[in-house]
Amino acid sequence: VVDRKGVAWLMFVASCGVAVLGLPCFILLDAFPTSLWVSVPVVGICFAVLGSGSGCCFLYVVELFPTASRATAMGISYNLGMSIFGGLAPMLCEASLRLVRYGPGFVLSLAGLWTSVTILTAQILKKNGVVKLTHVRERP
Repeated sequence: VVDRKGVAWLMFVASCGVAVLGLPCFILLDAFPTSLWVSVPVVGICFAVLGSGSGCCFLYVVELFPTASRATAMGISYNLGMSIFGGLAPMLCEASLRLVRYGPGFVLSLAGLWTSVTILTAQILKKNGVVKLTHVRERP
């Protein structure tokens, strides 16, 4: 799919899937916590959607930086992103449970929405010639 449509397209579709399915999946898991007939398909769908985007996110990041600074820029952006968002996500989900019963589902859906909007904005800016996003290949 990446070779035909491009990395940004797959990342966008996967993040839209997370935005749409994050809250409903969490609601289903909360409603039927002991049912294998519900939890196994729901968790499988969640991992399929998350995995489709996670597998190519590094390709997306690699294409953002020129060769001369790629390793440094990718290392800094990855480590900052993981320390800020990866480290705070469990705390944010736990804190959201005090506000709303389905707080982690909202957090997951908002993260998917945020990613979708970011990728869409970047693609619009690229199309209008404001930024150059790909340093590896212009077309899939």
